[in-house]
Amino acid sequence: MSSKRRRAKTGVSAARLAALRVLEAWDRNGGRADRLLLEACGGLDDRDRRFTHELVLGVLRWRGRLDHLLDQLLTRPARKLSPGVRSILRLGLYQLGEEFRAPAHAVVSESVTLCRVSGSAWATGLVNATLRRYIRERERLAATMQGDTPAAMARRLSWPIWMVATLGRVLDPDALAPFLQASNLAPPLTLRVHTEHVSRTDFLEALKAHGLDAVPGRLAPAAVVIRDRVPVTTLPGYRHGWFSVQDEASQIVGLAVSAKTGSQVLDACAAPGGKALHLAEQVGASGTVFATDASADRLALLEESARRACPGRIHTAPHTWAGDPGRGQVNDPEPASPSLEHALPLPDLWPKTFDRVLVDAPCSGLGVVRRHPEIKWRRRQDDLPRYARRQQAILTHAARAVRSTGALVYSVCTMTEQETTGVVRAFLAANPDFHLEDLRHVLPPALGHLVGNDGCVRTFPHRDGCDAFFIARFRRSPDASGGEQ
Repeated sequence: MSSKRRRAKTGVSAARLAALRVLEAWDRNGGRADRLLLEACGGLDDRDRRFTHELVLGVLRWRGRLDHLLDQLLTRPARKLSPGVRSILRLGLYQLGEEFRAPAHAVVSESVTLCRVSGSAWATGLVNATLRRYIRERERLAATMQGDTPAAMARRLSWPIWMVATLGRVLDPDALAPFLQASNLAPPLTLRVHTEHVSRTDFLEALKAHGLDAVPGRLAPAAVVIRDRVPVTTLPGYRHGWFSVQDEASQIVGLAVSAKTGSQVLDACAAPGGKALHLAEQVGASGTVFATDASADRLALLEESARRACPGRIHTAPHTWAGDPGRGQVNDPEPASPSLEHALPLPDLWPKTFDRVLVDAPCSGLGVVRRHPEIKWRRRQDDLPRYARRQQAILTHAARAVRSTGALVYSVCTMTEQETTGVVRAFLAANPDFHLEDLRHVLPPALGHLVGNDGCVRTFPHRDGCDAFFIARFRRSPDASGGEQ
């Protein structure tokens, strides 16, 4: 059924109705917003699909601020509304806000209609009155979010107050607000060119020949940034494995591994596979990448990409390296499969086998909020120590596979102290046969400004235009059987 017919039948646009379904489902059950969007947008045309994504991700980015406004406008807290009505009000306020600025009369009208077609007809008066009151009082309401205190910053920039306080302890005072703001901006599409197949220059020319606004990345030597919204599968070279979708910070992880041609590399937490593909390019046809992950389903995505880009070079196996990460569960959108808790003990089969081992560990994800804004509302403060325990377990177990004088790289897309320097300190204390390397001596000289005094890399969206990552590299001490790598 076309979008026009859907509007004629329901009186509301197909995109807004799909967005409501996604937001209501997410509010009830959580989960991955991208998966909910994929299910909801199956029958929409490209224009409505893009609009649905914009609405859903916009509401999730600004949910904290929207709920603060609702608490000012309603006689009862927003949390006591049904998920459906709360989602309709959030959608309406988002479209009336500075980030969207849709015509007020159209937003109010469609919001009221959404109540009728979604089974919440009883709430039409409430929704109509609330949105009209916001239109009248928006300046007064904006004043309630001003100030530089963590609470005011949390309301204005739509972050949980505990996250603002946590980030404030690891960021410079003048960097906190810029980081929070940059993390609320939708990122561009960033690719890593597989230079075995095509040069970055030739790929850029192919993109521009298709009428796309594409430029070289700022940091990684194989990065390309596309400023247009376009399906990846329609890009030139997709079927031939010319590129991977990969943020520049993620590409720097591969550069930190710096595997040599012909070497043996283990990617311990590999799915969905962008870094593994990068490593396979480094080792060449004479090398091998072993890719493991706790999710067999996500490993299938890597296998599909590998068939296009580097057939026969990546070997996959489902495996969890964490063992018992500690008491309780973290709010992780990709939990380990229970069936893998007693998987084959690969470290016992691979002692000191690999020249390079990469542990891109599961983490709180505060550095990729601009891509997955629901992370702000899924995480809890007590998740952080549990993530740190899991990361330490994965790193310790995977370290057994590093050969004498081999290198071990640890990366996370977050910047909390527990998951970065805390994990590094704990690992070094428990593994005296490893020492921390200075990544200035590994990365291209142009990236030296990303390396701190401790030799580790930190990237930030407000400073570097990419996701926020932490990267550390360890070297195993030589033994009688070792040789330099």
